[in-house]
Amino acid sequence: MRAIVLGATGAIGREVVASLAALTHISSVVAVSRSKIDTTDDTQLQSKFPNLDLAREDIKSKVLTVALDWEDFTTKKGEDGEKPLSFEGAGLVAWCLGTTKSDAGSSEAFRRIDYDYCEAAATAAKKAGVPHFSLVSSMGANPRSFFLYPEVKGKVEELVKEKGFKTTSIYQPGILDRGDKLRKHEKVLVRLFGGTKVSDVAKVIADHSVPGVVQEGTTTYSDKEIRAAAKEMH
Repeated sequence: MRAIVLGATGAIGREVVASLAALTHISSVVAVSRSKIDTTDDTQLQSKFPNLDLAREDIKSKVLTVALDWEDFTTKKGEDGEKPLSFEGAGLVAWCLGTTKSDAGSSEAFRRIDYDYCEAAATAAKKAGVPHFSLVSSMGANPRSFFLYPEVKGKVEELVKEKGFKTTSIYQPGILDRGDKLRKHEKVLVRLFGGTKVSDVAKVIADHSVPGVVQEGTTTYSDKEIRAAAKEMH
């Protein structure tokens, strides 16, 4: 199976790349990010995907990288004649791209990245006949929320459901333990309340790519369910 990971160098995305590449039914993992990654440079690969087993050539060789101009891709709705990214033949697309209003710089920029970019990707994936779309969302996602973050996350969930993929998997983790990518306020929350490890979220997403593990249709996994599934895998 060919898998595509969007937002591949983020806290969850980089773990999804490593987890998928380690599975025998996965033939290749297309890691999509904004910047170019040289797959012949082990130092660079290790910095981008810290848990990718570079000692295993059969695993390392599965990872292919694509540098994507998301603004260009989104404006053209994935219809660029010289597509740097093709969804054709992919069995799984995992959406791991996301930001915050603070990081994006404004509410409009946040909506652009979290909603518009995902809409363009989901549209292109559906058109290409991708059977399984996995979406990393958030606990509390609600399209009718008065708060920006859960409202946008909820609307993204709705747009992906409306695409009608054969299988749609939506993951709603709570406080994330993002390791070295923890933001200042997140460090405080994780210290006080604990957090769901990004590696655990990734392992569950990867496990659900195995044929027959999940049913067709749309399934939403709560933070509790993600943790429980990950615990069973340890």
